[in-house]
Parts: sequence; structure tokens; C-alpha cells
Amino acid sequence: MTLKNHLKGSGADRTMSDPRWVIQLSEAYGGSILGGRATELAGRSALVAMADQLTTALAMFELDGVARRMLLCPPDLRTEHLASVIADAEIDAVVTDQPELWQPFAVPLVLTGGLPLRPAKGLAAGRETEWLLLTSGTTGAPKVVSHTLAGLTGAITAEGPWVLTRP
Repeated sequence: MTLKNHLKGSGADRTMSDPRWVIQLSEAYGGSILGGRATELAGRSALVAMADQLTTALAMFELDGVARRMLLCPPDLRTEHLASVIADAEIDAVVTDQPELWQPFAVPLVLTGGLPLRPAKGLAAGRETEWLLLTSGTTGAPKVVSHTLAGLTGAITAEGPWVLTRP
């Protein structure tokens, strides 16, 4: 199941927003922050490094089910850790709104994204994307931890207001 499928039917009026933008979920289903280039990420291990939470969420929405792996890069990740994170997560693509920051790392594909959403043809979400998050280990260096969407969203219901449920 993809993030889009998980949220499908949760209400056309549900939105994601920041101080400048309000995006309805119905817009996000057919929209792209990558100008329709997400197909270039099919089967790749993509690092998502956006400057704000809304474009990060929209990138996750667009890439889930397309990319083989998706690493969410926090904005405070120290530069000296980037090379090891890229190697550990087998990153071969970056989705960012600051492409110049990624030039020193020789990642094969860097796609620039951002708002406003642009129309895109529906992508065939034919794979389960492995979600990668970073934790700090005992050494302080980030450690890549693998998750599934089901594990990350297990406590979130798609109907009505989002509430945490208890097992």
C-alpha cells in the first residue's frame, strides 16, 4: 500500500499546509512538485532533502510506490555525515530544492522540486517503497533505519480526524 492509497477516501477537504500554501489532498493525487519527472526515480534509492515540511510531505506522497527506497533527510543533518549516509543507504538520486548542495557528492541524479504543484500523469505505483529514517547512534553519527509505510502509519486512521489508536 502507498501513502496515496492509505489516505484515499479520507475526505476531499483534507489539506496539508504551511504559512504560504494550502494543498488539498485531491490536488496532490494528480500533482507533482517535480514537474512530472518522478518516473525518473522508478526503482531508485532516493534521498529527499527539502527545506520545509510541506514540500517534503509532497515529495513523499509523490515518490512512495515509485522509488525503491526513500531516505528522509532532516535539515539539520551535518555535512560531514552526508557521504556515509549516501553510501549506507545506496543513494542514487536526490530530490531537493537546493541542488547546488549535492554537487560535491556525485549522486547520479538530482531532481529539483518545489511548489506550486504542476499537473502530472498518474504514476504506476507498482512497488513497495522502503522508507529510511536516520537515528543517532551512540557515536553521534547517523544510522540508517529501514521502515515500511504500514509500520510508520499503523497508529493513524485515515477516516475522520487523524487520531492515534492504541493496540
